[in-house]
Amino acid sequence: MTAARGLARRSPLQKRTDTETRWHKPRPDTHTFAWIFGEATAHRTARSLDAEMFNTLMLRFTGWRKIQHNIAIERGPRMSNLNLPASEREALKAIDDERLDEHIERALQEVSVRGLRSLGLEQCGVYVYRHLREFSDALTSYANAKSLKKVRETQVDARRAGNNLSHAVHGMKERVEREEAEEQRFSLHCSDLPPSHFSETMRTCIAYQWRATLSDAWQHGHITFTHDAIVRPDYSEPRPARAPSARQRDTNRQEALAQIWEHLRESALYAIRDFFRDGGAPADVPTTFRAIPDLHTGQLNNFSLRFWSQRAQSTKP
Repeated sequence: MTAARGLARRSPLQKRTDTETRWHKPRPDTHTFAWIFGEATAHRTARSLDAEMFNTLMLRFTGWRKIQHNIAIERGPRMSNLNLPASEREALKAIDDERLDEHIERALQEVSVRGLRSLGLEQCGVYVYRHLREFSDALTSYANAKSLKKVRETQVDARRAGNNLSHAVHGMKERVEREEAEEQRFSLHCSDLPPSHFSETMRTCIAYQWRATLSDAWQHGHITFTHDAIVRPDYSEPRPARAPSARQRDTNRQEALAQIWEHLRESALYAIRDFFRDGGAPADVPTTFRAIPDLHTGQLNNFSLRFWSQRAQSTKP
């Protein structure tokens, strides 16, 4: 009875916090968090909200703003995952292939990856780290095997995972060499930030510098890609029990357009990179190009931004 009375005296905001899971993970909805900020401040002023609840809500609000700020920085001048970061490049170049294979063989004998930690594989990027984790998990299964059959199976799995780790590092080292060689001939830059409000008409600008040989002067230019986005309902999601409100529909639309814009930006970087990688020159790069969407889905595909295609409709400089 006492607990029930205590619950009855709680504010509406506190009741919603107990029952709705949306308070436990940030959502990119400016109106929602502005309402949280206003409600928390109002309840705090009226002293109907305790200090702990107020601080929790404020931390969630400021944490969401920090996340949004970091996203804006992350999507700024950086070229997405087109090239490896400098820190990962240096970590990969510091690894000797023969020494790596020796450590992998020793790890199989000792059934432990402790010896691999000295190589700094954790700083070599997500791809290498994932193979390192798979090798570690395979060794754990090998160490925990009891029956002779299970020991043989897990031993084979562990050796296969070790080989995959070696191939992953070797492949990434080759990628570093290729990227550094390409940067001697061309480099790309995109300084577009996500707009505060997305619309179906999108554009992104890619600046570049290029030279035919190392002794030539750099040639600078840019190309603007445009795209008319189409937002379609996601039928893979379960149908909500209640029809979404107008605000929720607008939020869903903005999230879908944000994903399309990010896809356009990344596809533009890859398109101009592939063009120069295959021997293209700035003289054949248009100043603007309208994306050619997929004929069936209306969305961007791997060929939508190939401005050097015969069916491209572009504006020459």
